[in-house]
Amino acid sequence: MPSTSCPTEPSPRRLAPAGLVRAFTLIELLVVVALIGILAGLIGFSLNGGGQEVALQNAQRSIMAMVQAAQDNAILEGVPARFIVYSDQNWVQPSSPTAAVVDPKCLRYYGVVYGYKTSAGTMPTNGSTTSGYGPEPLYWTAANQGAFLPDGVYFMPGASSSFAANMTTTANSALTSTNTFNIIYPVANSGAVGGGVTGDYYYYLEFTPTGLLESSTTTASANLIIGAANTTAAGGIDFGGVTNLLLSGVQIRYLGGVIPFTDAKDITGIGQN
Repeated sequence: MPSTSCPTEPSPRRLAPAGLVRAFTLIELLVVVALIGILAGLIGFSLNGGGQEVALQNAQRSIMAMVQAAQDNAILEGVPARFIVYSDQNWVQPSSPTAAVVDPKCLRYYGVVYGYKTSAGTMPTNGSTTSGYGPEPLYWTAANQGAFLPDGVYFMPGASSSFAANMTTTANSALTSTNTFNIIYPVANSGAVGGGVTGDYYYYLEFTPTGLLESSTTTASANLIIGAANTTAAGGIDFGGVTNLLLSGVQIRYLGGVIPFTDAKDITGIGQN
């Protein structure tokens, strides 16, 4: 008789011991995507010869990626987050302590911070309340190492006289003296003014833990404007005046939408919600 045999069960697969494989978290992946966008803008700038128009276009893309990183950190961490721009203008060049010149980081260096949380998941506060959603963080965590705008491109603060002469009131820059704070960046868990730590001053745009633009009104929007400029012998930044102003930027709406623009006329035509 032909022999018969019972079918054998397949041998079980060997599984890796639990705890040896670590997956990337969602926030890590989002930060990487944002950094890729920033690097792509910088690489595009270097490959296209560095004309002012090209520089503005690539800087615009990098800013949009950084704004998205601020919104992502606010939502995923459940704390306020800020898009920040270095604003210290009274810097003194170390090799010439008597001659004030433009700090290489002034209006060119930008990044993202978010409210620091303890290991218990609580956020220490500084006792102040931000309109719209609650207390302000006492400490801030650097979400990244920051980035520089291309040479010859600067953020345009609202106090710039050449800027004010070229724009309507509704299109003014969101970078004003009322939105500044003191922080050591990019050191993690650095303290703002309320934390008792002295650092550098930064302009900021703040996003709530739900990713909304921090504002007392739901019809608000904020403009981040960049322009081609030169430094002056007196230590200032010259954007070229009324006739030569070359600008670009993004508008952030209250609900979190980010809209690029390349001309002052584009700003006035953008909706406010």
